[in-house]
Amino acid sequence: MEMANLAGFSHAGTPVIVLGSRTIPAVDNANAVSITTDKAVKALLSFQSFLNCSIAVDYVNILNRNVDVVNKKITSYMPTPPKHSYHHGNLRESIISESLALIAENGVRALTLREIGARLGVSRMAPYRHFADKAALLAAISASSFRQFADALEDARRSAGKSFTARGEAMAVAYVRFALQHRAHFEVMFGGGGEPQYLDAVGEIEAKRSFAVLEETVREGQKTGEVRKGDSVALARVLWALVHGISMLGLEQEPQNGGREFGFTRFCASVLQSGLGPKSPGNKRKNERWRGRRGSNPRPPT
Repeated sequence: MEMANLAGFSHAGTPVIVLGSRTIPAVDNANAVSITTDKAVKALLSFQSFLNCSIAVDYVNILNRNVDVVNKKITSYMPTPPKHSYHHGNLRESIISESLALIAENGVRALTLREIGARLGVSRMAPYRHFADKAALLAAISASSFRQFADALEDARRSAGKSFTARGEAMAVAYVRFALQHRAHFEVMFGGGGEPQYLDAVGEIEAKRSFAVLEETVREGQKTGEVRKGDSVALARVLWALVHGISMLGLEQEPQNGGREFGFTRFCASVLQSGLGPKSPGNKRKNERWRGRRGSNPRPPT
């Protein structure tokens, strides 16, 4: 065991430490003076603070009544962890999480990597080891957010039953709910707050997956005769535009006091689905006559 000696204090009141030799014999505990033990303990605490570590001490021996030298045996030396201790591999996720918290508080324009480092209690340059710049960080947030978003849409469709009406309404509600509950995610995903949309390769895949959930549901509805024939991508965009507009315009609020959950969204979905339904023979003839008109400012049939 290494011995450390506290050789009194300097004129400024700081402890003077002298490392001892392994050959120095331990002092008999019976000869230790207990009347000044409090001074010795205070000195050890100052030593611990100076080294920024935790020290386990088996015994403290006072060699004389003036407390000129204190011998202590160090049985363990354990560095004190910083305020935020990150295991290998989770700092990146912590940066993303803290970035979303900052965006929710102050908007995406306030986001900087140095600010995130300061908020996490790490070096201001530490985030740059994971993200080259702000654009790379926003792209990573977008990828993570679109992954959660696509999962939410898939879960809603899976739990809604087999009819297009049930699935379409469930996904519309899931879309708006995600926007309400994850405003910071939504702002980054679609390029809000004065920042463009940033998508890396992973983000592109997840964004396409989220739209594919809607488009596939439309195609399935066409197969069962619940949705009119036509371009399934265009029809899915109609549904997307509706629920995205509700989300961006703030036309829906979280349900309160036992009110119907997302009533306006459900109403809009029902109106839209009636328009997406198969055309009746009468409406088909009206549309054909309207498309064959000549002249200025043609209007759709009523």
